[in-house]
Amino acid sequence: NLPSLDGFKSQLDVTLTQPVHIDNFIVKVCNIK
Repeated sequence: NLPSLDGFKSQLDVTLTQPVHIDNFIVKVCNIK
């Protein structure tokens, strides 16, 4: 697996457990694209 994918998955898990940071997660996803 790609390290970036693992990091993305970890960030997703954190986001799901902490909805308050969902905006930051969206920003990171937009930056990846």
